[in-house]
Amino acid sequence: MIEISQASSLPIYVQLINGVLDEIRNGELTAGDKVMSIRSLASQLEIAPNTVARAYGDLEKLGLIVSRGRKGSFVTGDAKVTAESVSNEALLFVESLSNVPDATRTAVLAQIVRLLGG
Repeated sequence: MIEISQASSLPIYVQLINGVLDEIRNGELTAGDKVMSIRSLASQLEIAPNTVARAYGDLEKLGLIVSRGRKGSFVTGDAKVTAESVSNEALLFVESLSNVPDATRTAVLAQIVRLLGG
C-alpha cells in the first residue's frame, strides 16, 4: 500500500511515483495488473486527483504503466525491469522538474527512458 507523508521533503506526486515503483519492485504489482483509478487513490490517500494524475502521467512517460482510457491504467510488461533501473537519484531529478513546463519535462523523461534502455 502506498503511503504519503506530509512531513516529507519530497512532493506528494514523487512519493506516489516511489510508492508505485516499490510495489512493482516487490511484486505487489506485476505486468498487466490494473493500478487504482486516479479518483480512488486520491480519495484513499486524501490528496487531490490532479496530484495522482501527474504521478500517473510521469509513470506512463517512464514506461511503467499504460493508460487504456476508460478501462484504466495497467502495469506494462517491462515495468519490473524499468522500475529496478530507476534510481532514487533519477526520481530526485524528476522532482527538480516540478516547475518546468510540461513539454520540457516530457522531453527530459523521454531522455531518461532512452538512457535506461527503454
